[in-house]
Amino acid sequence: LEFGSGGRFKLPLVSDDYATDVVVQPDKKIVISGYTVAGSRSYMRIVRLTKEGVLDTTFDNDGILEFYATFDGHYEANALALQSDGKIIVAGKMKVIPSVDSEFFVARLNANGTFDSSFAGSGYKHFNMGSSGGDWADTVTVDPYGRIVIAGLSTNNPDSFGVARLNPDGSFDTRFDGDGKSLTS
Repeated sequence: LEFGSGGRFKLPLVSDDYATDVVVQPDKKIVISGYTVAGSRSYMRIVRLTKEGVLDTTFDNDGILEFYATFDGHYEANALALQSDGKIIVAGKMKVIPSVDSEFFVARLNANGTFDSSFAGSGYKHFNMGSSGGDWADTVTVDPYGRIVIAGLSTNNPDSFGVARLNPDGSFDTRFDGDGKSLTS
């Protein structure tokens, strides 16, 4: 089988597009995270390709999930993880303009590219690691108990490395550092 066109897949550019992570599902479908910058806003994009390298139209009807802010702001997908049940975890950052503060962002998608409403009530959540500052998640994994572990940078004073652990339902796992979040300078 040939992958894509000449061994490559190229998504038509919207503006400034960035790919940030890739995972291959057990069925060999390829999931790519990233974001698009459009003017003063950015939005996350999750793309799924078939093993042949074409858009998988069973994922959000066209192979591309785009998540826009309903306000002036940014959503950026920086990392992906797969759950054993086929659901997709997305981690990154959310920022409201004109604030300079950003927050950790985490979402769980069903295999068809829709948000899983059993996760945090809406399928996604965002939160500060400290009292304020610029927070963004750079990596995510699912532990053997189904808990979601997110890590990234927090620009609280002083700059810190932040880790959060969520229960499978999206609530903070308070057995982790008392509140589900930990900052280390």
